[in-house]
Amino acid sequence: MSLTVAAMPTGAAQARPGGAGDHFFFAGAGNTSGVASEQFWFGDPGDQVYVGDCARNGRDDVMVRHAPAPPPASGFGDGLHRMGAGIAPGAYRSSAVGGFCYWERLSGFGGTLDDIIANGIGSPEIVTLEAGDAGFDSRGCGTWQPLGATYPPSPQTVFGEGTFQVGTHIAPSTYRADGVADSCYWERLSNFSREWIDGVIANEIGSTMVTIAPTDAGFSSFECGTWTRVG
Repeated sequence: MSLTVAAMPTGAAQARPGGAGDHFFFAGAGNTSGVASEQFWFGDPGDQVYVGDCARNGRDDVMVRHAPAPPPASGFGDGLHRMGAGIAPGAYRSSAVGGFCYWERLSGFGGTLDDIIANGIGSPEIVTLEAGDAGFDSRGCGTWQPLGATYPPSPQTVFGEGTFQVGTHIAPSTYRADGVADSCYWERLSNFSREWIDGVIANEIGSTMVTIAPTDAGFSSFECGTWTRVG
């Protein structure tokens, strides 16, 4: 059959496509040799292309089956998890539990410091897991839920310690904490990769006042008490 087939992310189709649902076929020009006289673009890389008598009319057609969409991210509990086996890439937030919560993003399972991409202590916490991570480990953190499933009905203007997404969990503004300044640590964040200082816009220890900008991705604090909007 004289036909060129390519998967393109534009979703555009040319030259008399047909079919329904996730099955599509192309009624060719009837050529059997020579240079392709028609081109067909549809779908995404990863779609499967079949050539055969799809319409049962004695003529070969081209059918494209769309690759299934990846399953939506779901929650998971404490323990050691391997990426792709029980957890998927994405941003997650741990449940607010008392006591000690420790987590690690891992590049491998050798048990060495070099295997730790990022780690932290705090609750509730927000962490973005990347597709290239080997796994994730947490202890005492409760349940990790996809970030979007943890939004309150409206952004809060009074909140405690932990990590929050700006604009959804908390409102951008100026806040004062009621804790002891000497023990208060906070961070304004540009992302939730938590890879050491990457993603930290600004941080401070010994201050109980901060202005959180609308462009900040998140805010995290430890031993600061309760933050209340003052401006």
